[in-house]
Amino acid sequence: MKSVLLFVSNVDQALPEIERVTGFVSQILSPAALIANLPDEFDPSSLMHASPRAPQTLDDITRLLVDAWQLALTTSRDTGPAELNEKGYERPMRPGINSGLTVPLAIEPPETSLYLRGKTALGLVIVAGRAHGLGFTPDEITHTISQVMLGVEVLASMEPLARVTFEYTVSILTLDVPPPTSKCSTSDYNICEQIWRDPTLALLGCGPGFPGVNEYNRKLLAAARARWGYTAFITKYPLGHFAYAWRAHGSLTMEYWDSYWRQGMAAVFAHETAHLFGASDEYDGSRCTCAGSGYFNVPNFNCDECESAHRKQDCLMKENDRLLCPWSRGQIGWPYTYEVLGQSTSAGPAFTAFQNRLFCMFKSNDAENRLLVMSSSDALVWTSADYFGQTTQSGPAFAVFQNRLYCAFRSNDEHNRILVISSPNGKFTTPPEMTGHSTSDAPALAEFNGRLYCAFRSQSSSNELFVMSSQDGRNWALTPRTGVRTSSGPALAVFRGKLFCAFRSNDDSNRVLLVSTENGNDWSGPVNTMWNTYAGPGLAVSNGRLLCVFRSADKEKRLLITSTTDGQQWSGPLNGSQRTRATPSVVRFDNMLYIGFQSDGSGNRVLLTNTLGAFDDPDWAKSNEVRTPAEVSK
Repeated sequence: MKSVLLFVSNVDQALPEIERVTGFVSQILSPAALIANLPDEFDPSSLMHASPRAPQTLDDITRLLVDAWQLALTTSRDTGPAELNEKGYERPMRPGINSGLTVPLAIEPPETSLYLRGKTALGLVIVAGRAHGLGFTPDEITHTISQVMLGVEVLASMEPLARVTFEYTVSILTLDVPPPTSKCSTSDYNICEQIWRDPTLALLGCGPGFPGVNEYNRKLLAAARARWGYTAFITKYPLGHFAYAWRAHGSLTMEYWDSYWRQGMAAVFAHETAHLFGASDEYDGSRCTCAGSGYFNVPNFNCDECESAHRKQDCLMKENDRLLCPWSRGQIGWPYTYEVLGQSTSAGPAFTAFQNRLFCMFKSNDAENRLLVMSSSDALVWTSADYFGQTTQSGPAFAVFQNRLYCAFRSNDEHNRILVISSPNGKFTTPPEMTGHSTSDAPALAEFNGRLYCAFRSQSSSNELFVMSSQDGRNWALTPRTGVRTSSGPALAVFRGKLFCAFRSNDDSNRVLLVSTENGNDWSGPVNTMWNTYAGPGLAVSNGRLLCVFRSADKEKRLLITSTTDGQQWSGPLNGSQRTRATPSVVRFDNMLYIGFQSDGSGNRVLLTNTLGAFDDPDWAKSNEVRTPAEVSK
């Protein structure tokens, strides 16, 4: 994706047009200009409601922000993290969290910044003073705004599924307030801050103190019609520390030093913004722990002082890297992906919920092709991988039927038989049952109308898609033929009283298609989602929608999500930040939707994404409206 400055006459008309071409708006500078993230190959001049060409005249605020963005484009985004071991480069702080700091009010987050999804109003307040050394030059103002833009662009473009859009309200104020006469307290930042903050709030038409900040945040929300909002104060007035965030009050404060901010302001601004939406510090000395943080109480396993089985990673919250580790992502309300106890697999894994636990089964990543199973009560801490004596050539399938956990898999020999094994408690100790049928790929399982169904690709070169069912999990019979063919393993899910089967077409189009049945026997003609894949899809139901997750049909191997409310019309696929080369698995567990998949890297890791309710979120549903009509083939 590329970030493009666009000029508009109507933001509300431009937004849906940009989304229709699978882009999104990361920053709304003013009613006349915005920053859009567009596919690399897309020509922005083809848009009808937005243009890369600037109009002849722009208002002063729009011109200022456009100039700041142009300056931002000349600033390398790959300069690495800001150094934190020299004067002026000390770590940012969180009042009430880091050692010796005092929180003047409650520690609970305000309702204006619970987590970072959807449109977010940003009140950028640059506070100058008339006293010597407190004023901003025009160049410093432009530089300040450009660094803020780079900082929020890092966040907005990092997770497309979060649909984050920052909308600016910029205020540049000059006070007649003298600076403090003594050195600012390092134990209570509010002592120095209130000297200039409260007069600033008065100029903004709000009351003093943190209630006034909250009042201003609510004004921002109303003006932008945004879901969330916060205020960023940037000043040359002395502070107790150069940068800190008041999580409890929805504001951050930063001191402008020209010699320092030429290098590190963007990353620190992103760091402080992440604090406001729930992210914890992770660096050594921050007094961080493994404890959960943010609206969804996601653990802080990347904390330097936390001992856990999860490996440590570079992160914005650890060393101001322009990356967010999985746990920071979850803390600010984004889907987050992590390794399942360091396991790896040579095929797509299977996940399902059973007896209040999340189960994972996968094929080992070696020549032995063992089937391994593990489980977790919270999707974070897992049992060790258990080998129960079975091997396979493909990924397995899970389903819960008659209070037992069933697994179907392809035999590890030339017969390619479909075998089924079950357990009353997740421990597989009995031999598998033979179904009497064979397959050339991974099968799919689902319970429907009191029967267990298994869909599979035929072993022959016809690649016909077959479905069989069983009343007891042991005796199987084929349903009438579906009349379709597939080049990969299928997926099954029950939605609105029908059994749906998703599969990859058996031709060069590699379309994601679906057939369905109301009675388990009579199958519909295939519905074309209009999207393509190079592997089998995964299916799940969430918040009144049928979700289909699949790998993109290109070298990027992106994990894509499309959805429908009726099984016929499918949305344009949302592009997440993950990649895979195999069939994904989708499951609802503990009121959250999880996506399990094989990594695209050389390690073939078993990965799990907790979507944190993103697909139940109204912002996501709105952005995932139908964009392309489906076709029904008879």
